Amino acid sequence: MVSDPMIAKFFLLPHINKLSKRYLVTLICNMEYQSDYLESLHEDISLIHIGICREIEPIKDIQALIRLLYHLKIAHYDFLYSITPKAGLLAMISSKVSNVPYRVHTFTGQVWVNSSGVKKYILMNMDRIIAILASYILIDSPSQRDFLINKNIVGSEKSNVLGVGSITGIDVNRFKQNLNERKFNRKKLKIDDSMIIVLFLGRLKREKGVFELIRAFKNLSKRMKNLKLIIAGPDEENIQPALELELMSRKSDVYFYPYVKKPEELFNIADIFCLPSFREGFGNVIIEAAAYGIPSIASRIYGLTDAIVDQETGILVKAGSIDELEKAIFYLANNVQERNRLGSNARIRVNQEFKESELTEKFSDFVDGYLD
Repeated sequence: MVSDPMIAKFFLLPHINKLSKRYLVTLICNMEYQSDYLESLHEDISLIHIGICREIEPIKDIQALIRLLYHLKIAHYDFLYSITPKAGLLAMISSKVSNVPYRVHTFTGQVWVNSSGVKKYILMNMDRIIAILASYILIDSPSQRDFLINKNIVGSEKSNVLGVGSITGIDVNRFKQNLNERKFNRKKLKIDDSMIIVLFLGRLKREKGVFELIRAFKNLSKRMKNLKLIIAGPDEENIQPALELELMSRKSDVYFYPYVKKPEELFNIADIFCLPSFREGFGNVIIEAAAYGIPSIASRIYGLTDAIVDQETGILVKAGSIDELEKAIFYLANNVQERNRLGSNARIRVNQEFKESELTEKFSDFVDGYLD
């Protein structure tokens, strides 16, 4: 169960398809969102639409919970798995009330980390409720698990991480550098081979550090004429106009892509990946970039400290520090040898620790442990 088909595609698709070979699998999600994300779903998998909203909307949330309770009562599932906060809360409440024997949720980052006051208290306790009602908790990074244990959200005896982190890992056969594609895509975008491309790929939200990235880039582009920035991902907070206003005369040096169906096309042309977030669960997009041999620059926060080995596969900077971000981009943009060293190390690490096939096998074994 997820709120959004996009979540299923990018984080669960290989797991779902593998499980469908042994079990009857149903995917519950809000089909009002972009359902074309589910085109690669195995044909034997059932789809159930329930209007789970991403944000807190009390009336719609109660309606979704009622529909879930009714559906679970008649479906008689043996195992229910959820990710994302809203889907997790509704899933764990409804499955516990409906006596679903096994209930597992994966934490992928905490929305309350940068909140305060009553909002933070409510959101923290929503996560505690999920953890209490679940049979078991999976967490997508070791540092996030340590954080949740220290905050008394989960217990050490009832939680774990698959492998060394990530939910689904990386399909190393799909995500890999292709020099011919690199030349073709750069030519299509009219980007010269001498240009250094900095890539951000993710949801456009303030907590992703996109304003800090824009400001660092604007400072750099005044003295580096061969630097370009690509910002790709859905504008969930309608902040692109404000970002463009920040750029002013440097606007022509930045490319915005609101919808990316094939992220590999952008990875193939990039030289440096940036994710200066204030909150992340793991940062799977960093190991996607790593599979292409692209070094990453990211915030030194839990989750991202598992995706990057500082000074070995990328560079970690203080969250919110435009100065540190600017210096890191400048350093890698002007040091091709260091870019190659970090990128090569990153690619090796992905192949050793984050292969999709191995994480899917671990997840399948985990489910089998309950249902066999």
